[in-house]
Amino acid sequence: MFQVKLDRPMPNGVQINKQNICFVEIVPDDTEFNKEQEAEFKMLNYLIESRNMSWAKQFKVALILGPSLDAEGDDVDDVDG
Repeated sequence: MFQVKLDRPMPNGVQINKQNICFVEIVPDDTEFNKEQEAEFKMLNYLIESRNMSWAKQFKVALILGPSLDAEGDDVDDVDG
């Protein structure tokens, strides 16, 4: 929270009374925070599921052609035709 002192109001005719200080409080946008939190949750679940795959799931993933994460899980390896 912070204060802003109001001085010289515009346009002409606007008046400020003796209490010319405005208190401002900045609060986070809950919808934006929830979207970021949901994206992090999805990524975490994906990483956990990719580490605990059954042999059948591993076989299916091995047959899929497309970009994939390397061993560290951070770089994308492209598949050349």
